[in-house]
Amino acid sequence: MIALPGLAAVALVQSCIALLPPPHMDIEWFRDGVPFARDVPVRSSATERVYRRHPNSGAPLQRVLECGVVRGTAVLTERIGSATVWLPVGLATDGTANFDGATVRRIPTPVNASTAVIWYTVSAPGVRIFGVANRAGIVEVRSPAVGGGFSVLRAVLRQPPPDTIAIVNRMRAEANASRRPLDARILELTQERDRIRDSLTVLQRRLLEPPIPYSSSDVVEFIAVDVYEERGEYDDALELLLDVRKRLELWSERNRSRHAALTPLDARIRLVLRACREAQAAQSRRSRTLLCRIDASGPGIPQ
Repeated sequence: MIALPGLAAVALVQSCIALLPPPHMDIEWFRDGVPFARDVPVRSSATERVYRRHPNSGAPLQRVLECGVVRGTAVLTERIGSATVWLPVGLATDGTANFDGATVRRIPTPVNASTAVIWYTVSAPGVRIFGVANRAGIVEVRSPAVGGGFSVLRAVLRQPPPDTIAIVNRMRAEANASRRPLDARILELTQERDRIRDSLTVLQRRLLEPPIPYSSSDVVEFIAVDVYEERGEYDDALELLLDVRKRLELWSERNRSRHAALTPLDARIRLVLRACREAQAAQSRRSRTLLCRIDASGPGIPQ
């Protein structure tokens, strides 16, 4: 290609660039209605499209469509292997141009052909008819057939097959993104369910707990109280007795009946309290200070 400097070259090439197919689109070729080859995009630029042609039979070839300026004229060039075709874009109808010994002529639209396509004849090698369309490039090539007439090679632009791996990965990422808040909510509900279940278990256990058994009216022996009294630890003995009394009073409230053990218990409290006060009177002879105090006395317990 011979490039012109400056804006003049740009203006000439723009008319050619409009003919180039969109990037990243496959081009499927049919000869006389039978699949012939498929052009797969390799790379592209503002003025060039490069394809890898995969024929139905034979080795793959490189196909290049390029726009440039030759002898002051914008030209669409197609190169397949070692064969090159030049199609001057601005050529008037019935006008001709010569490129490497081949004569290119702009011709009127053939019968039963699309008027939206620009038509050319190229004299070598062999007379062929080329059709060029906007945003599609060369869309048709007619070559003389052995039995007469023309064999037609026609192009169909296809969207490339979808990248299934990319689609699956995108769908998986979207699913994971939408599932994360759901998983967090499920965890929150699971924890709340466990808390409610534990609370119900505690309540059921409380309901099934047997009430404090009703004791007989016999005096209960408090071994620990006896030990405290033997040691002179009357305050500890009183604390233990009062703790038992609180539990018996609780039972009495629940059952709306005075526990029978409260009477002998009160009598034992009075005995320990009397012994404590006697020891308190002899305080000077003891190393430990006795309080002899009942903070929560019940009915019938003297202070």
